[in-house]
Amino acid sequence: MNYGFLGFPGQTGSTSLDIKEFESSGTYEIPSFAKRLWIFMVGAGAGGGGGGRQAAGINSYGGGGGAGGVVNQTFLYVDELAYTVSAYGYSNNKANLTLTVGIGAGGTGGIGATTNTASGGAGTIGGATYITLDGTPGYIMYAIHSGSSAAGPGGTSASLAGGGATAFVYYGMSSPSNSGGGGAGGLSLGGGSSTISSYFSSGGAGGGGVSTANASGPGGGIIITTQTSTVLVNPNYIRNSTLVAGGVAESATSLSPHNYTLYSKYSSGLGGAGGGGGATVTANNGQNGYRGGGGGGGGSARNGITTGNGGKGGDGYVVIAAFG
Repeated sequence: MNYGFLGFPGQTGSTSLDIKEFESSGTYEIPSFAKRLWIFMVGAGAGGGGGGRQAAGINSYGGGGGAGGVVNQTFLYVDELAYTVSAYGYSNNKANLTLTVGIGAGGTGGIGATTNTASGGAGTIGGATYITLDGTPGYIMYAIHSGSSAAGPGGTSASLAGGGATAFVYYGMSSPSNSGGGGAGGLSLGGGSSTISSYFSSGGAGGGGVSTANASGPGGGIIITTQTSTVLVNPNYIRNSTLVAGGVAESATSLSPHNYTLYSKYSSGLGGAGGGGGATVTANNGQNGYRGGGGGGGGSARNGITTGNGGKGGDGYVVIAAFG
């Protein structure tokens, strides 16, 4: 079978192709040669929670990672879009069909505790990504953030889960699988990691904590589950960071946790790593998500030590491919 561009079935007789990516809002005039469109979109990721601050002898937990935005993917026939426009009294000339693309803004990260014996602030949810067809009401595609529970919670003296995930929409059908991939909450000795795979936006990892033995824990990392020849690097990661001071250490013997392997460059991004905890030195901030990925949780600290803030959720993303 011919799987064609990006792995979906090939279009026999296609002679023209136009591809445009959107990382900010804009418009797309459908080319006059186009017969159908492939659209891939990602809602914005949620922010990670800020780290807590607790007294000696009490577990101090980092913030939970924010969930990734929902993924939506589909085919649309241009003739059908033209007919829809004409039904509302507009010209059905395919050369004048225009899509408006709205890119959701990533949620903000929660502020780490600024006073002694206090919890960190929760992150906020990200915005929805959507597409409208000029001349018609409503949306033709929509990818929400991962729901009201998507934001990473602030760190406290108890273990917390990360932002909750939401089912993704794939070719118009909702899947029971989770695309949001909420980051695991921070643990006393290390932030929980977030697992990702191609085509799904991942949640941010949890921030590291400080144990009752006053040991600083590392922030959580991003676990790669798919390996292909194409690698996309999250530009918000800091390479060669140490476990306690920066979230995730590089490995000389395995694929770097700072990289996200993809089937195509036109895919969702990944969440941010969690910040390391601070028993005696300043805790680290969670790192930002990318292309709808959730922000990492901030590291926690002891009373009198500066805590880490949660990372920002990644903004939404859209790619439109028009086929002749």
